[in-house]
Amino acid sequence: MPKRWMLLIVLTVSICGITWVILKHSHEAPSLANSTLDGKDLQTGPVLSPRVLGPGSHIASPAAPVAAVSASKTAGNSTATALTADTVGKFQPVRADTNAQTALIASAVKAHQDNHLSLLAAATPFDAAAFKLNPEGYAQAYAQDVQPSRVYQTAAPGAGVPVLTAITSTQVEMPQDGLLFLRVRTVPSGPVSWVTTDGGTFQNHLAAMTVVADSHGVASVAYTAGPGTIDGVKVLAGSPLSVGQIQFYIQVTASSHANVSSAH
Repeated sequence: MPKRWMLLIVLTVSICGITWVILKHSHEAPSLANSTLDGKDLQTGPVLSPRVLGPGSHIASPAAPVAAVSASKTAGNSTATALTADTVGKFQPVRADTNAQTALIASAVKAHQDNHLSLLAAATPFDAAAFKLNPEGYAQAYAQDVQPSRVYQTAAPGAGVPVLTAITSTQVEMPQDGLLFLRVRTVPSGPVSWVTTDGGTFQNHLAAMTVVADSHGVASVAYTAGPGTIDGVKVLAGSPLSVGQIQFYIQVTASSHANVSSAH
């Protein structure tokens, strides 16, 4: 048999073999659309932006079912424990008359005032001159309003301008029904705005809040995950009187008993 025919036969067999291997592995490879191995399924809820590090937030917290969000696989013994709406719960609605700030948000929804509802809408500018004339009074009035994108209105770097710093740990684990205190340091009596972008609320029962620092510059909020919030949660803090922002990453675990903790 001529050498050129033998070469053609060898090449044909090789190509067929490679094609079979590719098809075989393509058939066996898990699809990202249905794989639950060591990953997270997308969940519905108060999200405006894409999840970051498993962690996104619209101020309203509508009741919504939560799909399975995680599964585990141990070496040699595969186990898949899906977290469903039965174990994780559902996002709960907030009554408009819960407090003055929830009433404000309810009015903003009716009036389509996006600066009170969305991280994507610009917040009202901070009046540094008014704060300088009456720090405590202006800050307290400023904190009565709720505008999520305030976390992006931070001070420009410059001589004498402090950098916002975290006092409590920025990476912490907490049970779903727990209470977590987060603290940062800015200037004395300075406002600090907070936003949770993956579910949960602060003490005003909303996903955004502005608080006033004490005489030492310490600003604190109490975060609660609550039903429907599980796995990775990002909380962002920013102050118009300090440079930069602080990102807190909270790992929320399912729990059947209450617990109160503070990041250390």
